[in-house]
Amino acid sequence: MSIKSLIKNKYFKITVKLIITIACFYILYLKTDVKIIRTILKEINFIFLILATLCFIFSKYISALRLKHFFELIHLPISQYLNLKLYLLGMYYNLFLPGGLGGDAYKAYYLRRKYSAVSLRKILTSLIFDRLNGLFVLLVLVLILFFFVPYEIIYKKEIIIIGVFLFPLCLYILMYLFFKESLPKFFSLFIYSIGVQLIQLLSVLFIILSLNIHTTIYELLFVFLISTITVMIPITIGGSILRELTFVYFSVFLHYDKNYSITIALLFYLITAFVSLFGIYYSLYPKKIEH
Repeated sequence: MSIKSLIKNKYFKITVKLIITIACFYILYLKTDVKIIRTILKEINFIFLILATLCFIFSKYISALRLKHFFELIHLPISQYLNLKLYLLGMYYNLFLPGGLGGDAYKAYYLRRKYSAVSLRKILTSLIFDRLNGLFVLLVLVLILFFFVPYEIIYKKEIIIIGVFLFPLCLYILMYLFFKESLPKFFSLFIYSIGVQLIQLLSVLFIILSLNIHTTIYELLFVFLISTITVMIPITIGGSILRELTFVYFSVFLHYDKNYSITIALLFYLITAFVSLFGIYYSLYPKKIEH
């Protein structure tokens, strides 16, 4: 077997992801005081944790609405009910399945089969730009929050101001070049993405409050947004552990308690897993998607 064919082999990819995931777990274990985290979890405020879960669910609902708008741009006549069920199933695939068939891949396959009049290229383009829309808003919010973080770099304000205007412009140019149908809804789609990320930030804020943390809040929210970008990198199974490691390594620069930050990342992952797990119903009974 050639190196090129080996790299394309899905079992090879799964094995590499598994090895990296285990290595990341081990690194996190070395940097974590498990006893302290247990103590932190014992004192958690469950009312705030419930509010965090509700905010997370609402953010995913808004995200699904944004995706439906992208589908409408390519004249894909999907109902919101079907869109929500597919979105939930996609969350389950993205988080729990180790292979290459992620949630977006399944959605593209399903929609192409159901709506054969719409080309696969258009479906994939809408899914890609739905992701890109969220990513560029993330980058803008990272810069805005960085303004409030007490960590100075050369030309900090200038970088923030330029980036806040540059990232939306880059997204607009990409849409103009590869997805012109989306330009009339550029601003409304951007607002949807801002709403998704702000509601998720509110979810994280409730997690922070559930742990009775009242300092370094800006720093923790800032690193959370960065960690959201890192989990998009497909090097571990379901993006696991990358968020926790991001919190650990940034604690060196921003001087927050790494054990509390790991607990924040862990609780957010558990909330994500809890909500995503409901998608298993449509994985076990795929015909229920149609009803």
